[in-house]
Amino acid sequence: MCTTKVYRRIKGTEDRLSSLPDEILADILSRLKINSAVATSVLSHRWRYLWTGVTAFKYYDNDVLYVSELASNKFSTIVVDIVRQLTSQTLHVFKLQLSSLSNLCKPSVADACFREVCGRNVEQIIIESDCPHSMDCFPVPAFLFSSKNLVVLILKGMIKFDLPDIQLPNLRKIDLKYLVNIPPSQFMGRLFKSSEQLIEAELIFWDCITQPEPQIVLNISAPNLRSLRIEMMADKHTQRPKTFIDAPNLETFYVSSLTSDYYSIRNSTKLVKASILTHWNGGYLNLPVGQEDCLRDVFKFVGQMSSVRELRLWLEDDELTNVYRYLNSVNLGLMTTFPNLEHLDTNLDYVGWKDLLLCMKRFPNLRRLKVYLNTDSDLVMDPTNWCVPECLSKLKTLDISGLDAIDDELVLLEYILHNALVLEKLYVTCGEYFTAEEEARLRETCNFCESLFRLARASSTCEIVFSLCGLITSSDDQTLTLTPERIRQCFLINPSL
Repeated sequence: MCTTKVYRRIKGTEDRLSSLPDEILADILSRLKINSAVATSVLSHRWRYLWTGVTAFKYYDNDVLYVSELASNKFSTIVVDIVRQLTSQTLHVFKLQLSSLSNLCKPSVADACFREVCGRNVEQIIIESDCPHSMDCFPVPAFLFSSKNLVVLILKGMIKFDLPDIQLPNLRKIDLKYLVNIPPSQFMGRLFKSSEQLIEAELIFWDCITQPEPQIVLNISAPNLRSLRIEMMADKHTQRPKTFIDAPNLETFYVSSLTSDYYSIRNSTKLVKASILTHWNGGYLNLPVGQEDCLRDVFKFVGQMSSVRELRLWLEDDELTNVYRYLNSVNLGLMTTFPNLEHLDTNLDYVGWKDLLLCMKRFPNLRRLKVYLNTDSDLVMDPTNWCVPECLSKLKTLDISGLDAIDDELVLLEYILHNALVLEKLYVTCGEYFTAEEEARLRETCNFCESLFRLARASSTCEIVFSLCGLITSSDDQTLTLTPERIRQCFLINPSL
């Protein structure tokens, strides 16, 4: 009896589904992967051709660990054959989630697929690889950048193409990674000029080379842009490109490039989150401008983002990480105040604390500070003339990593705990890695942790959390006391540490 009721319920459900109009069924099938949609053709005579009405082509081969050469050769034929059977004149989504882009590495294959898809007035093209860093380049045909109905373009893999004429008037989102040997300034100039509706852009350039030519000046005017990410993975140039950004609605901005790259931004009053990562690689450069001038320009750029609530500011250089002395330079004039800044993530060396503390006067509402200390240099921490900015008394969370667990660092931590009146969490991470056999160093680190927990605190509710090689101990939990034996046990469990 029970089995009969279940069968009737299932049969009733199937009947109700089959009674829906073809348009609704096609919309349901459009939400499935294309192979699942095609499989419904076996359900009944009526369902045989329903899948051809779908408006989305989604194919995933994540479960396929190896694609044979035969399958690779037939890939474009299969895709083109399926697309040609679709009856809708508009393809809303064309998405390939591939374990490898090897199927598309032949220009003829990529050309055949894209030509058929673009002929269906496609609105979204999404192609993603599980191995985007594979050295197999994925050739993109130039006509793809003239698909005027395109709203979303996401290509993730080693992308290569001849610099195209771009006509994408309806494009709202673009995500291209990684662009191989594509001149950044020329490509972005054409992109933003032709795509005024663009809201979100993420562009990562891989091994891009700027040809020797007169000064390149790129003006990005993007009235609707809200999110922009520009990343140069291996930029080489013999002159200094300058980029001027005018995006009045920009809310999130991320840039990672050489320190020598010049950026300027205006109308940034809506900017909420910014990440500026710069790295100095003098081996590739032969510029008339020096490193000092480049770094001053970087922090003039930072000063143009005074509306941000979250700021990540990193200088990736083994020898120079005291970035805040440039913000305090008298040559920059009056430093900008960041009234909305609540979260700062940065790196610096020992001597940089003084300049950071001076800068914090301009961060009156800072609540969370995350600092990575570069302890590789021979510089010594100098606590003289340290100031107590107002925001230090408002700080609620402080995260310091990269410590060597030495006495100078205790002086710094004591100073912070004495002046941080409402601090709730102090996270301290020791960045040193040593073998379990180094008995003296193990005991020094444990003694450092004990001394840290004994420091007086202006905030009665402050918890100190100390981390070492994955081990975590807290001032609020005495059962987690750090000992050499506990560290050795950690090494036995995780010998790779």
